[in-house]
Amino acid sequence: MIIETPFSKESGVLCLKGKECMAEKLDPKEIVSFKELLMANSIQVDAVAPLLIEKGIITKEEFFAKLKEVKSQYNKNIIADD
Repeated sequence: MIIETPFSKESGVLCLKGKECMAEKLDPKEIVSFKELLMANSIQVDAVAPLLIEKGIITKEEFFAKLKEVKSQYNKNIIADD
C-alpha cells in the first residue's frame, strides 16, 4: 500500500490527488501550529488503537505489524522524494 498525502510540496497547497489544486486564503483564527496538529494526531491514535484492540477487532500483534509496515513505506517514500 502506498500512502500519499494530498499536500503539494512545490506549492504548499492542499489538493486532492488527480484534481486541480486551488489555494484558499486561510482564516488566521483557524490555523493551528505544527505542535497542535501533531498533538491532536497523537491523541487520536492513542485513543483509536487501544479501542480496536480492546474490542477484539485487531490484536496488539496485528497493530504493531501494521505500524512496522507503514513506517517502512513512509521511509521508502521519504527516500524516493529526496
